[in-house]
Amino acid sequence: MSYPTIDLPGAGGAEGEPSQGFRLTPLSTGQILDRTFVLYRSRFALFAGLAVFPAAVALLFGLGQVAFLLATHTPLINSAGPQFTTAYLTNQGIMLVGLLLRLCVYGISIAASNWCIARIYLGESASMKSGFDFAFLRWFRYVLMGLAQMWFILWLPTLVLMVAVAGLVGVGMTQPGARILMGILAVVAILGYFVWVVLNAIRVSLAIPACVVEQLSIRAAIRRSRALLITRKVRIFLMFLFIMALEMVFFAVLVPLAVLIPKMGPNGFLIYQLATLAITFLFGVLVSPIAAISLCLFYFDERVRREGFDIEFLMNRAVPAAPALEAVPVVTEAPPEQ
Repeated sequence: MSYPTIDLPGAGGAEGEPSQGFRLTPLSTGQILDRTFVLYRSRFALFAGLAVFPAAVALLFGLGQVAFLLATHTPLINSAGPQFTTAYLTNQGIMLVGLLLRLCVYGISIAASNWCIARIYLGESASMKSGFDFAFLRWFRYVLMGLAQMWFILWLPTLVLMVAVAGLVGVGMTQPGARILMGILAVVAILGYFVWVVLNAIRVSLAIPACVVEQLSIRAAIRRSRALLITRKVRIFLMFLFIMALEMVFFAVLVPLAVLIPKMGPNGFLIYQLATLAITFLFGVLVSPIAAISLCLFYFDERVRREGFDIEFLMNRAVPAAPALEAVPVVTEAPPEQ
């Protein structure tokens, strides 16, 4: 069986120049990552530009928190624990507003990114403006999509963990001889929690591409992701590990800085906080597009494997669009005179 070669505008240089063609065919994990980096390099400015907005919101609110604490002479870190002062509560409010705004901007930005990824991968043109034009048409859905993903990932494992730990603590307090066993079971419960959370994250990882490409509702997109990932979850997990490895490389810079904090004097922790914000911003701009592109390509690959999307795409390209019907004026004759 032959597969269509998809022309990728701009993959080799400026937009519109001939570039390497992609074939819609089942891919291995390595091939998907290879295509991810081809797309990322070819449109670096586009994907990094789309990722700037949520990262910039996080950076600005982080700087705002630091500036507020310095202006109110509040310690950046309090070893005695949280003190529920007006400054502390205001700082927490700034953090909460920043988190909510970042989630909103992230939902719109990731929808625009997935739209651009899909368009470019399938041989169409895309730009930052066209991506945001698309995302703002249903912006509320895409904002809720990200929140729905987090809810699906966390709510049930967190509830079960809280009940399990509370039960184990209660048994350990009433039966002192069983405290060691209860502690071991609590560690096992926490490990099980993380495994459950990771599995849930994998199962819904393709919901945003499905929501954007197929214009599905939130529930339908989550069901679609779970249906596409009945099998082959391991390669999504490997991609997550790869992103985590990149994150460790980025934040490894902070390790020697953390060691030097006591030698920097009173401004040591301030410098550490500013460095953390800067590295978090760079990670969001430079690495998060890799995850978005990979998941979108995994989505197309699952559709090719399960549904023959490559054949469907080829047939849609081969069949010309039906011509629009011209409006024909209707002439009504006047009734004959009696």
